[in-house]
Amino acid sequence: KKREERSVDGMESGSGRALLRAILRAHRGRLPQDMRALGDRYVREEFRRHRAVDADTAAMFCREWQAYLAQLGADAPPPGSAQQPAQFGRALSSDDVAAMSPQQRAQLAKLHAAATLGAQPVHDSEHVAPGRG
Repeated sequence: KKREERSVDGMESGSGRALLRAILRAHRGRLPQDMRALGDRYVREEFRRHRAVDADTAAMFCREWQAYLAQLGADAPPPGSAQQPAQFGRALSSDDVAAMSPQQRAQLAKLHAAATLGAQPVHDSEHVAPGRG
């Protein structure tokens, strides 16, 4: 039986392209320049890698990125505010880390290094769910 595939760009709960644009707009209005550059590269790469995935993966992918967008809005001060937040995101619990695949943990380590050392993120060939590394 052929597995149903669906493009992230064609999700009925809102176009994947619209979600990507909303995330990039949020980055533009909410993140410091260095974080924005890293975040924009990562988001574009993840959306590119998830262009044609099965329907369940596409739904999970979009849900996770919508949660990221909501979290980003909750963490950041309003656009134009001189106030910078002390921290973005949330700490991963031990349960979050335990639920990750070895590839996701490796991707998380690479992203951590890129964020703390200013290096370019290196992407594995494996698909990594957003919010999971």
